[in-house]
Amino acid sequence: MSGYSAALIGVGAIELMLQVYLLDLYLLAGLKPIWAGTAIALAVFWDAVSDPLMGSIWDRMSNKRSHSQAAMYLALGGTLLGASFALLFAPPEGVSQGVLFSSLLGAYLLVNTGLTLFGVPHLALINELFRDRGQRATAFAWRIGMGSLGLFLGIGLPAYFGASVGEEGDVDLLDARRWTGWALGIFVAVATLVSALSIKRSLGLAGSEENKEAMQVSKLRETLLAGWRDGRFRSLIACFAILAIGRSFNSSLALPFYKGRLDFRESDFASMLFTLTTAIILSAPLWVWLSRRFSKGELFKYALYVLAALTAIAYPLMKPGQLAPVLWVAGFGGALVSSIVLLESLFSDFVESERERTNRSVAGAYFGLWKMLSKIARALGLAISGLALTAFGYREGVVDQSESVERLVAFSFGPGVALFFAAGAFVLRGALRAENPQVSH
Repeated sequence: MSGYSAALIGVGAIELMLQVYLLDLYLLAGLKPIWAGTAIALAVFWDAVSDPLMGSIWDRMSNKRSHSQAAMYLALGGTLLGASFALLFAPPEGVSQGVLFSSLLGAYLLVNTGLTLFGVPHLALINELFRDRGQRATAFAWRIGMGSLGLFLGIGLPAYFGASVGEEGDVDLLDARRWTGWALGIFVAVATLVSALSIKRSLGLAGSEENKEAMQVSKLRETLLAGWRDGRFRSLIACFAILAIGRSFNSSLALPFYKGRLDFRESDFASMLFTLTTAIILSAPLWVWLSRRFSKGELFKYALYVLAALTAIAYPLMKPGQLAPVLWVAGFGGALVSSIVLLESLFSDFVESERERTNRSVAGAYFGLWKMLSKIARALGLAISGLALTAFGYREGVVDQSESVERLVAFSFGPGVALFFAAGAFVLRGALRAENPQVSH
């Protein structure tokens, strides 16, 4: 499990950088919010479309794919991801809006292609490596834990290079982000290679090629339509998509909220992220333990309702310069956020039940759709945040905004995000009504 999930340290760091720093970086470089949001949305849309296609290819290879070929896809995707991420976080300076827009779009397209080549096979392999429901729940906790360790890396590198280069001017901060991109790009390429080799070894030791079941393979459209007819499938993916949009919207507004509304320094922001990440890591095993005694769906539903209430109430009340209340909310909120392991485990259980019921290789298609939804949702969240900042009158290239803009950002960051959490919990009720007790416990 540690070898399988090791690559997620690098991937988790990259996803944090993409969600928290990318929009702010290109605004700082001088790109208008509407163009930045559009470029990011277009790039993520391509990534989303390619995910189910990659999943379908993975399923079609299921009966003849060797563990060496599986490792090759992971290593290739990781290498492309690392190199393109370094390029993405080095925006050109002193260029026109068109050149800056094209640079963002082109580099982000490559980043997302790397994420697809690595992410879809890596996620689909979880059902191949771990057949038992309890093992899969634990494996998802490992994924959450390793991904959260990556958040530490995503927190620490910007803070380190920011302190080393200095942040007295915009050019210095751009240099800090550029060095962060190169350092993290190298790390993720190495981490994905380590994970690929570990998975290759695990599959080889398990004798998967000799003992592999002869699974039927359906066309992508047939597989997804079969899943769509199941109420659990529709509710689970709808819940996941809504939450992913809310998370992306929340992440995109994080720097404008903390640095603008609360007047946080880089070190204050890093302290908040450190507290949030620590809470996520420590809480994931607790949710796995609880899921063995209670319904996964019910636990997750109530966690979402509590998280929505906390988000709606706490953030609008926060005052500039007060770090302690923010850390308390981040700690409690992080414990609730880690409950996402329950939703991912529920979906994995559904995928396994469909494989057993139909004797078809469906993991690639279903997890490809899962990844696709996460990326479409991220694009929508980023686009919504870009449009919202434009509507608020947010001025690109500066940190200090008007009081009215800061109030609107705070309202969006609090009650606005909370609506997504509450909507996700409401939609999840469909999965609970259609829930098979054998799958959900």
